[in-house]
Amino acid sequence: MNLNNISKNLFLLLLLLNSCSGSRHEGPETGSSKPGTTLDQAKLIVKKSIDAHGGWEKWENLQGISYKKTTILYDSSGNEESKIVQVHGYTMKPSLEGIIEWKDGEDLIKISYSDGQGTRYVNEIAELDSESMELATGSFLSAFYVLFQPWKLLDPGTNLEFIGEEKLSDGREVIVVSPVYGERKEGDDQWWYYIDKETNLVAANMVDHSGRFSLISNLEYDKSTDMIFNYHRKSHFVDSQRNKKYLRAEYFYEGFQLTFEK
Repeated sequence: MNLNNISKNLFLLLLLLNSCSGSRHEGPETGSSKPGTTLDQAKLIVKKSIDAHGGWEKWENLQGISYKKTTILYDSSGNEESKIVQVHGYTMKPSLEGIIEWKDGEDLIKISYSDGQGTRYVNEIAELDSESMELATGSFLSAFYVLFQPWKLLDPGTNLEFIGEEKLSDGREVIVVSPVYGERKEGDDQWWYYIDKETNLVAANMVDHSGRFSLISNLEYDKSTDMIFNYHRKSHFVDSQRNKKYLRAEYFYEGFQLTFEK
């Protein structure tokens, strides 16, 4: 989830989704399903969650968004390793563009994204080698993808598995769905999304990255606009049963400003 810690499989996924990142005209239908299938169940759950977060129409008409994101990393002893405050700004139409900016010591870092390509700048000097540009592209698309849950769970090409009902450690009862991007292969990251049964908001998500599990809990939400986003999140390293090992990261999202098509 951290821009500096994108898993390889999610990075590749986001590159595959690049062509449809700003395209939302197909509506909230994706994949093929028959009534009663797990895909059908999972889609209905995600659609309810989208309604709770503001609805599909708001997503379709969203023209631009800006916000501030604070990321705090911790070591296994609970000591703060780093703190990064970023400003994000995205323009959605006619195609996805945007900028992410933050300070790293005395340096001003910027990622600019347009025409399907990201570029990283350090003090306004572009890093144009292929590796840097690929990482910049992945970082931008990752931030975009993470922000717009649950809407992005209905991207074209995404299949959904209905897992069942569970209870999180904080007592929230949730319904679990798992997105599948293409044919799942051994070694691919696997994601689970936990939808609150009472509110239909996304309560948490977990990822299995080569046997290393992270649980990201959504603790508070920003309800200051017509769309509900996360405000406070915590990411723990956990085992496969979601037993927490230690807090790895904490995230705050604030200052949302949205513009819509008239």
